[in-house]
Amino acid sequence: MRRVCSIIAIILIFLSIINYLSFSSEADIITQVEVVPDSFCEVDVSPGSLANATVNGTVLCTNVDPATPIFINLTVNSTIGSAKLDKPHIVIQGSHSSEKIEISIQISGLISPYVEHVCIVSGYWEQGGTNGTVIEGRFLIIPLNFYRFNLHSENPLKEVRQGERTYFDLIIINTGNYHDDYIMDIVNREELELSNISFPSVPIISIEQGGQKILKLTVDTSSETPEGDYQILVIITSVGSENNEDESISEEYNLTLNVIKRSKGKDESDDWEMDVLFFLLILFIIAVVIIVIIMIIILIRSMRIQ
Repeated sequence: MRRVCSIIAIILIFLSIINYLSFSSEADIITQVEVVPDSFCEVDVSPGSLANATVNGTVLCTNVDPATPIFINLTVNSTIGSAKLDKPHIVIQGSHSSEKIEISIQISGLISPYVEHVCIVSGYWEQGGTNGTVIEGRFLIIPLNFYRFNLHSENPLKEVRQGERTYFDLIIINTGNYHDDYIMDIVNREELELSNISFPSVPIISIEQGGQKILKLTVDTSSETPEGDYQILVIITSVGSENNEDESISEEYNLTLNVIKRSKGKDESDDWEMDVLFFLLILFIIAVVIIVIIMIIILIRSMRIQ
């Protein structure tokens, strides 16, 4: 019984060694093809740009039978726009070989950078009587931020009386591909302040991509502000674009303020009425005094006659 067990154990060990050697022999001739990205791709998608770029990669071949060439067929797909390979078909012979590839990417403009986009290179290979799938490479595509906006007012002309306050509504539309902040300033502020026209500060406003908001400009006048038309030159600046010294984006907009003479208020009317009453009282007193004097003179003359 022990001899039978020993024989079985020897047979199992022998089979294990054969299986190991067979596996090692097969493993040595396994071919692997992989696409490795060398870089990511940044694309300028601002209005007027070509919105194209190139990205490089490497096709790596390992454990290739040096005596048998390997034929590699590659395809490329992009989650955004279109992509084209410079070498869709590659022939490699030799162990641990590599081949550089280049991908041309063309995308449509105005793409948002919020979403991650990729370009995928995949394919298959053939070598003698064997074949397999290429380990795909994923190339990151990054649309660059750009900043644009539209500015207008539905009522750029306002009329105000001296000493009163009015408001201008400026509509800002974010036409860039990223959220942005906007600040406002008055170009001719000092000139207008000489006419006693002032502007309370306006806070920075934030607008998401494709959104719009109303920026309210407050204008104060004084009772000393001369009558007439005043041009208010407003400038709006994109804060995001200021990060790029070559692309700071601002837009000027002209508003018109018509200052007219203020009307008499209630207090002024009351003062005027009091002045009239006081004047009439003085006239009455003078009239009474004159009448009294006349009556005295008449009385004195009557006494003399008697």
